[in-house]
Amino acid sequence: MIYFYVAAISLVLVFHVFYQHVASLRCDEREVRHLEKVELHLAHILRLLDAPDVRLLMEIPQSRHSLFLEFSDSLKKDVLELVRLRALGIKSLVYAGIFFVCYYLIRFKARLLCSRQDLRFLSGLELAFFRTLQEAR
Repeated sequence: MIYFYVAAISLVLVFHVFYQHVASLRCDEREVRHLEKVELHLAHILRLLDAPDVRLLMEIPQSRHSLFLEFSDSLKKDVLELVRLRALGIKSLVYAGIFFVCYYLIRFKARLLCSRQDLRFLSGLELAFFRTLQEAR
């Protein structure tokens, strides 16, 4: 029984480290312009997440929840569009799968509690997915 607890705690810690790593992904101005050129909502969301007024809105739970629902829906549309239009490699498929699993889990969790980093995590996942597509070129 103790092995089950150790495995469960280890799994939670690994997911937490992954969550923090992906939520801390940032991109430079050149990459944001490239995202705009491809016409992804992600470019606008990344700019908005760094805006002072959106940071203030993210402190209020009700507005954070509505912003999360609206922006996460746009992120899902971006990923679906990229999957539909691009030839995906194995690494890209893995990131797309991780994005959709996390998207639905976090949207389900958002009904009870919406964290400040949830939107940054999903946008970081999409950014990582987009970077794998750029590497494949």
